[in-house]
Amino acid sequence: MIPIHIIIGGNTFTATLNNNETTQALIAQFPMTIQMKELNGLEKYNDLPEELPAASTERPETIHAGEIMSWSGNTLVLFNQTFSNSYGGYVLLGSVDDPSNLAATLGSGHVQVTWSLAE
Repeated sequence: MIPIHIIIGGNTFTATLNNNETTQALIAQFPMTIQMKELNGLEKYNDLPEELPAASTERPETIHAGEIMSWSGNTLVLFNQTFSNSYGGYVLLGSVDDPSNLAATLGSGHVQVTWSLAE
C-alpha cells in the first residue's frame, strides 16, 4: 500500500494506492498538478499524457465515492459519488481514506488537483 496526498484548494486528502505496475507508473509522474474535468456530477477525470500499464481491466458493479481508478489506459479518475456502474475498462488504483468531505471539496465544474506521495 502506498500513501499519497491529494490536494484540492486548501484541503489535503490522504489516500492509499495499491502497489502494482499501474500505480507505479502513475506515481512516477508525481508530484503533478492537473486540471480535472467534471463528468455527470459523479467524478473528476484527466487524460494523462502516457498510458498506464494494466494486466487486466474490470467492470465494477458499484463504484464508491473516493475510489481512484484508471479508465481506458490513460484516464485518471477520482470518484466523488457512489453509484451503480455499467462500464468496463477500469483498473482500481486505490481510494481516499476518508471521502466524507470529498464531494463538497471537489464542487461542481473543473478543479485543479495536486497529487503527491505522502512523506
